[in-house]
Amino acid sequence: MEKTLDMTTGKIPSMLLRFAWPVFLSSLFQQMYIVIDTLIVSRFLGDGALAALSNCENIAWLITSFMFGIGMGASVLIGQAFGARNWERLQILEGNAYAMCWIVSFVFIGLAPLICKPILIWMQTPQDVFDQSYSYLSLYIAGAGGILLFNMGSAIYQAIGDAKTPLYYLILSSFINIALDLTFILVFHTDVWGAALATVIAEWLTGIGLMLQLLNSKAKWRLERSKVRLQKEVIDDILKIGFPGAIESSAVSFANTIVQGFINTFGSIAMAATGAFASIEGFSFLPITAFCQAVGTFTAQNVGAMQKKRTMEGCRFGLLMMGISSFVLGMLLLWNSESLMQIFSSDPQTISYGLLRAKITLWFYPFCGLTHCLAAIFRGAGKPMISMLGYVLNWGLLRVIILLFVLPHYHVYSFLCWVYPITWLGSSLFLSWNYMKLDWFPEKKEIYLELD
Repeated sequence: MEKTLDMTTGKIPSMLLRFAWPVFLSSLFQQMYIVIDTLIVSRFLGDGALAALSNCENIAWLITSFMFGIGMGASVLIGQAFGARNWERLQILEGNAYAMCWIVSFVFIGLAPLICKPILIWMQTPQDVFDQSYSYLSLYIAGAGGILLFNMGSAIYQAIGDAKTPLYYLILSSFINIALDLTFILVFHTDVWGAALATVIAEWLTGIGLMLQLLNSKAKWRLERSKVRLQKEVIDDILKIGFPGAIESSAVSFANTIVQGFINTFGSIAMAATGAFASIEGFSFLPITAFCQAVGTFTAQNVGAMQKKRTMEGCRFGLLMMGISSFVLGMLLLWNSESLMQIFSSDPQTISYGLLRAKITLWFYPFCGLTHCLAAIFRGAGKPMISMLGYVLNWGLLRVIILLFVLPHYHVYSFLCWVYPITWLGSSLFLSWNYMKLDWFPEKKEIYLELD
């Protein structure tokens, strides 16, 4: 039976850590099978396939990120409704969120064959990895509905304080994905598209599993079949919170896609190094993202319960922990980056590219961590516009300006790496100023708890 965590009572540090731990484990398993995907592809299909996989990851996130942003909005409202004990509202939000996911899932099926090739051309994808990139990306996008369903189910459970149920399904998804990876690539001798098919199947199975568990739950916050439909007034509420998050995710993804395009101009070795380093970096950032999720859920539930003092205490604790932990994690990764890169590649040039990025970026991890934590606080409080501006202006606009107007004149990989810490610093300063200067805790009338 599902166990929710009411974060409106109890000791704040223990509440945050109790919630963050299963979220961390969920992220760990997710990152593990991303890394195992990468290892299987690189070891059995070569650096060309690894470069194709790396090239597609940012594009895939760009295409699906808008709906992930909408999902964040639904999660915030569900968390606020949970804190206010408004079960009818919570069920209506769940039903509308799932209805949107199903509609978009079918849209992706029709969209994939139309957009993948033009995007890869725009991304300046090298010809030696173009065909592999196309086969991976088109299959991934066509099946992205499973990823949307899984992420929506996870967001709903986490919003009500249950981080363990998504963990169990993610563990199952990881094992399914790894088994299918090995089966498709080693037994059926597929190209890199076999890794995409494995991910799609695993996500669809576990995404539907999460939805069925919500439908069959006996709890007050269960998903009602009769409520799985679109209602204009509810969608409006979700979009008020979710649309800025969707714009934020899309803008950052668009900027990262442009970054990937410039990485591609350095050739397949730089592409492979970027993919390998991203997999390593993903592990180090897991505790940070888990704790940010805990802070965001804590904020949403306590805003719903209108507990301003408790909200502020939790946010201060969260920001302090974030500054310390992100620095420690960055240093640990820096000291071990060479041996970690050697897991993915034995090519000295590939390793050197990865080490160069590590030496430039990892000193600035606290700014990246603070950005994520402050953004989670603003989203949980129902103030996603502040979070959106922090990301769009810095991780989006500033990143693109540097790339488009400066990098062409200094076509050096080390300069490209500096794009990350510069924009992390800008976003953390912007969000910190708003956190300290604005009265961002909403009035009761600002919280969308009742239907019009």
